[in-house]
Formats: sequence, structure tokens, C-alpha cells
Amino acid sequence: MKRLALVLLAACGAGGDSHGIQPDGNASNDAAPGDGAGCQIVPVFNPPHPVADATAPVRAEAHVFGNAGVPMFTWTVHDPTGQPVTLTPESTDGSMVDFLVPVPGDYPVVVQVSSGTLCPDLTTMLHVSQPGAHTADYRVRITPPSGAGAPPQDSIIQVMGGADVTRDLVLDPGLAINGSVKNGATGVAAYLRFMPVSSPTGYVEVFSGAGGGFSTELLGQNHQVLVVPMVPGLAPALLNWTVQTTTLDVSAGNAIAGIVKDGSGAALAGAQVQFTSNGVPSTLATTAADGSFTVRTSLATSATFDVTVAPPSGRGLPTLTATGAFGANVTIQYANTAACSLANTPVKRGATAEPGAAVTVVGTLASAGTIGGAAAQGTVRIAATADGTGKLGAVLVPRGALSAVVDLGGGDLSLSALDTSACPAQTINAPTPSVVSGTIVDGSGATLVGGLVEATPVGDLAVAGVPQLVTLSGGNGAYSLQLATGGHYDVTFSDPHAHSAPLSLADVTAGGVPTTALLGKALKLSGGVSVIGNANPVIGASIQVFPLTAGPSTRPLGETASTQTSTYAVGIPDPGAM
Repeated sequence: MKRLALVLLAACGAGGDSHGIQPDGNASNDAAPGDGAGCQIVPVFNPPHPVADATAPVRAEAHVFGNAGVPMFTWTVHDPTGQPVTLTPESTDGSMVDFLVPVPGDYPVVVQVSSGTLCPDLTTMLHVSQPGAHTADYRVRITPPSGAGAPPQDSIIQVMGGADVTRDLVLDPGLAINGSVKNGATGVAAYLRFMPVSSPTGYVEVFSGAGGGFSTELLGQNHQVLVVPMVPGLAPALLNWTVQTTTLDVSAGNAIAGIVKDGSGAALAGAQVQFTSNGVPSTLATTAADGSFTVRTSLATSATFDVTVAPPSGRGLPTLTATGAFGANVTIQYANTAACSLANTPVKRGATAEPGAAVTVVGTLASAGTIGGAAAQGTVRIAATADGTGKLGAVLVPRGALSAVVDLGGGDLSLSALDTSACPAQTINAPTPSVVSGTIVDGSGATLVGGLVEATPVGDLAVAGVPQLVTLSGGNGAYSLQLATGGHYDVTFSDPHAHSAPLSLADVTAGGVPTTALLGKALKLSGGVSVIGNANPVIGASIQVFPLTAGPSTRPLGETASTQTSTYAVGIPDPGAM
């Protein structure tokens, strides 16, 4: 039956502590007295969801079921800082006590029973909210390590502002699934991505073998599964899967044919073409000597597709992209613009030549050709290396307003404009990187030792494949970042100790990175991680906290990994109070 109070049962002989049901909106079926054999202790708190108050006490009452003796009760309560709380007995046998909860947070409560029948000590957690606390809903994504006995899954939690929160993450072990991918009676090797209908981003990936067979663990709910055959001539497909499904059928699907031409109208051989619709790709085709290609799709040829055309290297052409309903036959035409050679282009820092400099020419061209008659955008990413004199070779690049990302090694990066519209003789300048130094201050106003700083390249730097920069603040909270001058980054400051909320800055240059990074007030979300029916610790599980309405590309509000003792702690934004 459902109880309105915070209820826990401890069964005699079960061993270990029980953990309280948290008043966070999560549904739980509480066992009724007498439902199980042996000694059972049921603590009841009134009010069941207390608010911090220095004058109004909380009453805790314990009931014992299945005990033949006369029980006597001993209570121990600690406040969120670990200090013992004064208890006022309200019954002669100790079954009822009152205590004050002046500060918000989690109060560990221990009940010990002495009587004729052995009852284990019962430990539960009473969560006390801040007066006027706001609530916030979060989605917690748990990705257990391989061999943990559970698939990735999401948990929805509700927290109240003003106090740290304890939530144990109990994972569904899922179901052991065996199946096969087939084309008719023939097994098919394939990549499979199983996406739960309730949480598509918590997917499971697996490969079927040469005979089509696969084994994995999935939650016992409906999934969509993306099947990408590794056998030529079979189309990727998005299929429905239920626990009764044993075979995933794929076929050749429908053909979309076409031709790719360069700017002069001649056939372009060696280009790679792919169509994608709603996340379902076609096969990947490479154009023949006459520029022709054929892709196969499980969707109707009349569907709307995102089309990508990657040119062969060495031609100085961009990658084309366009979206539309192009039908079953498509002509792809590059713009009639001659490429520009970078031959003898010097790479310098100031007046100094830079031999061996790695240069990546990047940029976006609004109209670089047509796909099925529709204008196609062009994306440029072409690499070149300076010779021993600091000059580039005869590398072809498209004409237009582009950029050059120069890597001189050891994290020495620069970004400069490179306009090849008229293909003039010019020098690629590699300005000195910008060093940003500052201090991280946590949510309580103290400098943060070991604060994490992550600078993720965006824009031209991201197109060039520049890796993320990661550093930690030192003993006085100081940090230092070396960024490409003029480059754009998403920068996040966070507290690995989960005491402060992250500070996230989107699309900033070095000048937009604060010298004093003030982290927000946070709640510490912590608890244990376990798998139902499995006593082994869950070590190294990825735990990410997202807004409830987070999309596939949303960055987590906080993330961590479970420890050797199967616990976790992560800082999340404090919803606050009125």
C-alpha cells in the first residue's frame, strides 16, 4: 500500500543498512507490515517532508512487526554537518522522539531495537528542505561500465533548493537479449544502436557477427534500433524492437542514383556521397570514373534528405551540403570557380618564417554548388605543411573568405584570415597565442583548488579539428589557458568536489574569458550506485545530470564517475528559494 509518510522496512537477517525513500517525487511501493517474514521496523516521520525550522520539531516514531519480545528503541540523529542532534523522548519505550531540524539538508537517522528477537539496526535519511525552496527536475543519465550487469539508463529526480541532496541510483539490470540481423534467410553483419523510446539518448551499441547473431542487455521496454549493415548493397534502417523481437530484417531498400560534376561540368570521380533523413543514413557511395553513384535507402526516394558530398583530395573543392526532396535521380554540380594554389605562400610569425608549420585552411562558402538544382553550402577543411623555408607547397583550396589555423606544435595555435577570392600572393600570419590567467572562486567565495577548466574549440577551430584544452587550478585557485588569438571557444569552469555549480561561457574569445571565474551556488547530489540483484560495486559508471528537457547535444550541468565504493557526488545548480 502507499504511505504518506517516509517509510522503510528492515528485514531480520537481511544484513546491512537500508536507505530511506527520498521525498523527491519518485514513486515507490512501500511494503505493508507483515508482508515479509521476520522482524520489520517501520519508522514514520511527521511531517513526512519537513522544512527547516528552529522551533517546530519533527516527530519520529518506530513500529516493529514480527517481533515476539517487548522492544525498546534507541535513536541516533545527526545534522547535515555530522553533528549529533538533541532528542526528546516522547514515549517510555523510546519508540517516539522529537528533534529540531534548524538547517536544511539530509539528516541520517539510526534506529536500534533491543528485544527478544534480533532486529538489524535501521538507517534512513530524512531530507529537510529550505523554507520557500524552489524545486527543479533533472534527468540523471547513468552509463555503467562494461560487465556491470546493467544497460545505460536515465533516472528522473526532483530536488528542492537550499540543501545538499542524497539520492541512491538503483539500476535496472535489464534483460539479456539474443537476436539476429537477416536479409531474408541470410545473416548480416551490422552495427546496431538500440534507443529506448522513453530516453533515446540512453542508447546501447552492439555489432552482429558475420552470421547476423548478437547479444546485449537492454531495458525491458520498447526501443527503436538503427541497423547499419556492413554488407554492400543493403540499406541502413530504423526498426521497432520489443522484448518479443528476435529478428531484425534489412533489405536493399530503394535506390537513389545521380552524378557529380566539377566546376567545369566534367565528371568528378572519387567523391563520397551520402543521404540522411531523421538520423537514418543511406549507404555511402563513391563516384565512378564517369561521376555516377548509387546509394540505397530504407526510406522512400520522395523523402526529404540531408545530402553530403565529400570531394576527392587534391582538387581544392569544399564539402557540399544541402537539404531537400530530390527524388530518385540527382545531379550534383560544383560552382564554376577555379581553385587557388597556395604554392610558395610563406607562413610567418612577425618577420620570422615558420618551417614545418602545420596549416589547416577552413571556412564556409554560402553557395559552392548545387544539389538537385538547390544551392549547396560548402565547408572547407584542407591541410598543408610548410617546407624547410616556411613556405607552403602547391596545395589547392577554394576561392573565398577563408581562415588559416596554424599549429606550431606544443599547443602553439593561431588563427588568421586568408582571403583567396582573387588568389593574390600573400603571407599567412601566425600571431602569438593569447594566454589567459585568472582565479577560480567557488560558490562560497573561497578560491578553488583543483578547479577544472575546459576550453572546447568552436567555429573555425572546431572545423580544423583542434582538440579540447583541459587544465586545473593550482593551490591558490589560479589557472592559465593558452588560446588561439581570435579563436572561439566554449569555456566551462567546474568544481570536481561538487561544492559549486559550473560557470559555462559559450562562443567566447580569449578576451571573453574572465580573470576571476565566479562559480555559482550548488547543491551536492550524492549517493550510492547499485544494480538490483547484484551485490558487486558499480565502479566507474558515468553519471551526467541534464535539464529535464535536454536535447541530444545539450551539455551536462554536472558529471562524474562512481567511485571504488560505488558512490558518487556531483554539483548541480541550486534551484534557490523565494
